[in-house]
Amino acid sequence: MDERYNSDSIEGYFSYSIENEGSYVNAGSSGEIHVQHRSSDGCRLLFVGIREQELDLDFQWHCQGVSCFISENPIIGERRFVVECSNSNFFGIFNRLIAEIVSDSILNSLKILELFRFEKSFYSSIPNPMTDEQAVGLFGELYLMSYWFSNSIPLILTNNYWNGPTGASKDYNFSEFQIEVKTSMSDTSPTKHKISSLTQLQQEGLPLILYSLIAIPNPNGEHSINGLVEEIREILLSESHELETLFVGLLESNNFILGHPSNEKYRYSLPMENGTFYSVSKQFPRLVSSDDADDERIHIEDYSITLVGVENLELMLSPPLDYSLLLNEYSRINNSHDQGSN
Repeated sequence: MDERYNSDSIEGYFSYSIENEGSYVNAGSSGEIHVQHRSSDGCRLLFVGIREQELDLDFQWHCQGVSCFISENPIIGERRFVVECSNSNFFGIFNRLIAEIVSDSILNSLKILELFRFEKSFYSSIPNPMTDEQAVGLFGELYLMSYWFSNSIPLILTNNYWNGPTGASKDYNFSEFQIEVKTSMSDTSPTKHKISSLTQLQQEGLPLILYSLIAIPNPNGEHSINGLVEEIREILLSESHELETLFVGLLESNNFILGHPSNEKYRYSLPMENGTFYSVSKQFPRLVSSDDADDERIHIEDYSITLVGVENLELMLSPPLDYSLLLNEYSRINNSHDQGSN
């Protein structure tokens, strides 16, 4: 039977490191796992050998008081996967996870990373900064990616077609068209959406499409942000860990902390099913920057639209979306509308 280790066992290794001026200590019997209590700053570290092609050498991940990275220089003869814990309040949790790694001889860097990423105790004292409005907005953007563009997810991340709340003018900025995503938490009829600026539905030399989704908060809903995130991460990891890391970084920019236990509450029902696409053209209800009053006493910062009388602007599409088919449908709708108005 394999020897089992516990938090106290690992504490013994760190105590030995402290007594020997921060030396590296072999943890367990495999000879491939080492720990250190660094005397210069009191940090505790775990070192595991790198298996070929597991992680990019410039990989980094950080949480509150815990970091995972690849060492720049050889440690005990080779570059290693490193987990560093700088918060003494987490030393007990750190020891427990190392005990699991040593007991089960977990030597795969990705598996070790997942252990630390999804250890909820690290987040217990961290408030979730994401509001309900931000959550449903993120859900809509991820649902569009996962359901409608399922065959293009790596391409979307590679080309920065979706880049979260980074100041881009539209939610999705493809090379040949743009998509603005609007997700409402109300299933009132007709559908209403809040538009946050005069430029949000303003065309910028490219076809502009609005994707409208109704997502009702429901603790028993079959759709969740966590579920979408894991679906997308799995697809990206099959392509490149670098893309998955980029995706996680964009989520964090959107105030989504991967692994935070409170994310479990973001579950939804979709009463209107998978959403609707509209051509944002002349007859679409919107304001643009030219509608702003030439009066410094009047400020139009946001407004609401009601999707009434837009049935003739609806794009008839089926997943997974192909860019050329989407553009052809957009052209068909606009050509049909132009002929009807003549």
